[in-house]
Amino acid sequence: MDRTLMLIVVDKVQRLAFSPDGRWIAAGTWDAVVVWDAATYEKFSLENKGGDVRGVDFSPDSTRLVAANIIKVGSRDSDDGWENTYTGAILVWDVATRNQVLQTVDETDVVLGAKFSPHGDQIATTSPSSLRICNSDDGRLILDIKILDASEVLWQCRDHLFVSSVNTNKIRQIDASTGTISAQWQAHFCPCIATPKYGEFIACLERHFVTIWDTSTRTQLSLMQHSAGLSSIALSPDGRFLAMAEFDGKITIKNLSRFTYQDPLPRLYPPFQAPDIQIDDAALDLWKHDRLVDTEALLTATIATPQNQSHHALASRALVRARLQQWDAAIDDAEKSIKIQFSVIGYIAKSVALVGKGEKHKAYRACDIAFDHHSSRAMFLLIKAVVVFMAGDHDDAIARIDDLIAMLCGNSICFVVQAYMYLLLGKLRMESRQYEGAKRSFERAQAQIRPHTSQGLLVVSLITGWKFDDLGVRIQQQLCEVLYAASRAKKTSVSKVDDLGTTTRRDLCEAIYAASRAQQAREALLKMTHLFNEEVYTSKDLTQWVSDFTQRCLAMPESSESMQRYSSTRKSDRVASSKPSPLLREWARATLMMNGSWTDALTASVGFMAARFTIYRAICERLETNGHMLDASKCFLQMVNELAAETTTHREQAEWVDAFRQRCTVMLEHLGDGAADAQQYDDAITQYSAALSLSVPIPHVFMKRSKLYMSKGLWKDALDDANQAMTLDSSSWSYDRVLLEWTKVNLKSGLWKDALSAARDFKVPRLVIYRILCEGLEKDDEIMDAIDCLHRMTSELMEETMTQGEHADWVLDFRYRCSERLVRFGDAAMDSHRDDEALKYYSTALSIHPTNTLGLFILQSKVCIAKRLWEDAIDRAKHAITLDPSSPWGYEMKRTALHQAGRYDDAIQTYETMLSKMVQSPDLQIRERRDQYVSPSSTRAHIRKVVQRTIRHSPHVLINTTTGRLLNKAEQAAIFMSLPIVSELISSMTTRIDRSRIKREVKQYFRYVMLSHKWEENEPFMITVQIQENVPLTDVLDNVRILDVL
Repeated sequence: MDRTLMLIVVDKVQRLAFSPDGRWIAAGTWDAVVVWDAATYEKFSLENKGGDVRGVDFSPDSTRLVAANIIKVGSRDSDDGWENTYTGAILVWDVATRNQVLQTVDETDVVLGAKFSPHGDQIATTSPSSLRICNSDDGRLILDIKILDASEVLWQCRDHLFVSSVNTNKIRQIDASTGTISAQWQAHFCPCIATPKYGEFIACLERHFVTIWDTSTRTQLSLMQHSAGLSSIALSPDGRFLAMAEFDGKITIKNLSRFTYQDPLPRLYPPFQAPDIQIDDAALDLWKHDRLVDTEALLTATIATPQNQSHHALASRALVRARLQQWDAAIDDAEKSIKIQFSVIGYIAKSVALVGKGEKHKAYRACDIAFDHHSSRAMFLLIKAVVVFMAGDHDDAIARIDDLIAMLCGNSICFVVQAYMYLLLGKLRMESRQYEGAKRSFERAQAQIRPHTSQGLLVVSLITGWKFDDLGVRIQQQLCEVLYAASRAKKTSVSKVDDLGTTTRRDLCEAIYAASRAQQAREALLKMTHLFNEEVYTSKDLTQWVSDFTQRCLAMPESSESMQRYSSTRKSDRVASSKPSPLLREWARATLMMNGSWTDALTASVGFMAARFTIYRAICERLETNGHMLDASKCFLQMVNELAAETTTHREQAEWVDAFRQRCTVMLEHLGDGAADAQQYDDAITQYSAALSLSVPIPHVFMKRSKLYMSKGLWKDALDDANQAMTLDSSSWSYDRVLLEWTKVNLKSGLWKDALSAARDFKVPRLVIYRILCEGLEKDDEIMDAIDCLHRMTSELMEETMTQGEHADWVLDFRYRCSERLVRFGDAAMDSHRDDEALKYYSTALSIHPTNTLGLFILQSKVCIAKRLWEDAIDRAKHAITLDPSSPWGYEMKRTALHQAGRYDDAIQTYETMLSKMVQSPDLQIRERRDQYVSPSSTRAHIRKVVQRTIRHSPHVLINTTTGRLLNKAEQAAIFMSLPIVSELISSMTTRIDRSRIKREVKQYFRYVMLSHKWEENEPFMITVQIQENVPLTDVLDNVRILDVL
């Protein structure tokens, strides 16, 4: 049947295109490119920047869209007056992002059409004077073919194109590599042409008509007339649907039936050369009719004849025996045939027999040998795919034929063989009850059907036993069987529904009803809906009829005894018949499907010959089945309120009410959970509220709703639900869990003190509330607030926290946990150089956990050192030493503080004490760590050694330039070792001796000068300088010139 879509387009539609994956339909108009989603019909426009769109096409992977534009660039004066000037442009977009990825401009001529090549790497364009092929990535020109009057272009395969002409009314087949015309035929006025994926036929637009042409014989297959003028056509990739665009923007999508292929034409491009099976006519006739035993006997008799030891007969018998599953005998015949003379059929028979024995890899090798010795490459690729399929590699075999179809530009033999493979695959899935997979296989088989009359198919049939006669009919039968088996016959057209019998059965129901035989009419209807369930409820008209018909039947009185299964007018019977009849259930299903309103359904049921409770039950259960749980709960509550007496006094009804209430509550809670997971909080709250309204309030549902209220910031509602849950069941729902949720609600605002005040009315021990708040603050990393809360708790509830063992243990444990967190916070602050924060955290930790004071004093000392508060650091280190005089770590921090304060001698003394404590420690690890430190004596000895080495080559006696005294080397060394710099060096080097620094400091100190002087009259000698020790050198050596030699 035709599907007509009213797609509103701004201007007239000039060109159409299907995407190869079937997802998109594109239309080119006077000034835009519009793309529709083929499933939803939603559309979007691509930025075109003006221009008349004359051609559109999708890339093979459906990711890009090309458009041929005619753009007005100006006007000029001519003999006929002013005329417009135009240029051509090719635009390419990325469909997913809708961004333009390529634009090329042809300034010499307009562009009338554009098409992607089968591989998507090239674009062919037409103009009034040429056919051009360019690179699809960068627009680089590859080939320019001079051809007059080219309007539309199509790729048949990678090496061939079709070009249509409006003025000459011709379709030409062009060789894409040479540009030569390989074929052409007359096709009347054809401004637009289209082909399916493999180019088996071509559709030509001729004003109000569409003609279908065979591309190999160039003969017309069919003619379709349209009521309005057409501007463009497009074919789906599989050739099953034809889209036709009218000038007013209306697009009709037509389902092409297989009458397109009525002419049984062999699709032999390129030709298939089948391997020759040389056999007499009698044996061949038996073989073709599957009389395999007789065929084997006849071939055996032939082989037994001495004058006829032909390898052909042996190879043929090998194939027949393989069909009879005589695998070893078949292999023996095949090898004998090959031994007499190389036999292609012999190797094929051997491969089939090896497959039967499960030795598929040997079978593939046998195929490959036959392939290497036969001229028809295509035919043996096909036979190899068949062997692969018979070996059980179904997907691989089908993929091989896909490749073969692509290579051959669509050969009908390949299509037919692949269709048979899909048929067999569908049957296998039917046997294993994989109905969906089987249906898809049969549908694919149906799509691959092609006309077939060739020797190649006969050879495949003889080898495999596959029968290709009436293949389309058998596939259709299998498709119907799987639809019935799966109870989901698919409605594709009105004619199909009629074939299945729903229309006839509907008329029968009406006829029986008109004869006042209500019971029989009911039974006919129920049988119809049972057999054709899917067809009935996927057709709006049939569903509406079922609703109306069941309503009439339910309102019609019936005197027969069988009527009591459905309804009764007596009060006692109405109460007893609490289970809805099948007819009442069908009415509820159809009515709710059409109207969707359970209140309208109740109104329509007023005249039914059925109990009110039964009607309510049918509606509730149908709403439940449809998943409309909110409506089901509302209908249920109205029923309970309206029929309170019946639902409480009648046992069967009461049992159903309880069961439905429970099912509905569970389902509403489940739906609420799903909505909550999807963060659809309003919907989840509605579901939970409905669940709570159905039965006795459930504590955990209150808590779930409380969490949602909390997520929406509705703190009061959240707290009310939490309190309600606590009040309902404080034994199974522990205080801790309830209060934990309540704490989350209150701590969101950060006002824990307000929360504590609000909790005074809770019927919960005060200590429990404090604990929950403290732990909530701890969990939120609000440790300082947690400690404040702890201090308030211990102050308010001192007796409980000190005397009750469990609570006292919790207090100690909580102090310990907070102390550890504070230390971590302090360490992080130290690492970030936030020393004040670090000191605050350490001090607070020290105040709440006295058992860890040694480490905290050391950490405080470390912070004070970082803040250059030397005395504070020394004081805290002393506290650490006092707490544990045997620990070396307090001494270590004291040494560091003394050193930084410049008290080097004290630092050295403290450091020596630290080392002695490490040596004396009972802890093996501490004793072992002693080796990581350098003793002051070692440092002092190294300094003395460097001094001796430095002054070794200096003069024996030097003059002190400050005092004028003469010093020998021993005096020079002693003076240096008494200097403060030596103490600083010793104090600073604890883990290693910094030799370079010591050398630098010693060398800096022991610089000396040479005195050079020419003695004048009346000047003192050096002996005089020696005697006058108390005279400054500058006064004695007034004219001495000093040279620094270091």
